[in-house]
Amino acid sequence: MIPRIIGYTAFVLALLTGLLSLYRASLKTSDLTVIKGKVKSKNIFFYNSRGARYRLSFDIEGRKEPLALNLGGRRDSQKDSTIYKVDTGKIYTFFLDPTVPHGKKSCPVSRIEYNGKLVYQSSNKLNIWGGSIITLMSLAAIILVYRNPPKNKGSTSAGSAQRNPRY
Repeated sequence: MIPRIIGYTAFVLALLTGLLSLYRASLKTSDLTVIKGKVKSKNIFFYNSRGARYRLSFDIEGRKEPLALNLGGRRDSQKDSTIYKVDTGKIYTFFLDPTVPHGKKSCPVSRIEYNGKLVYQSSNKLNIWGGSIITLMSLAAIILVYRNPPKNKGSTSAGSAQRNPRY
């Protein structure tokens, strides 16, 4: 009984994770948190979270916490030109994903604009594809587990003995 409960819990958590990814992909610009400020400095940081990852961090005047965006792995970070598109000393509008907690290790920046022109836009392909796959697989697993109840292993009825003769 306990493994079944753990299985149901894991499948429901996977379903919620998939739905969160789909929700993130569906966010419009009006749903994002807006921060406008002058960029004091920008830095690229390396961190190790399930493999080598890089992030671009911006120090904004009047904010204690820097804003950051994910650059991906080494190959992706070398191709990304966002660091050259954002200049220090200029005022930019940063759009933050409200579903990502703000902190030193998070990368909530989804979009950057300068004078109403788009400078950076994060891709939602991973959220769309990953969320769809995780949601469908977890729904299928929940349905399979629900439709196939566990067999009663401790039964010693005459009917089960007749079906499984030991010769």
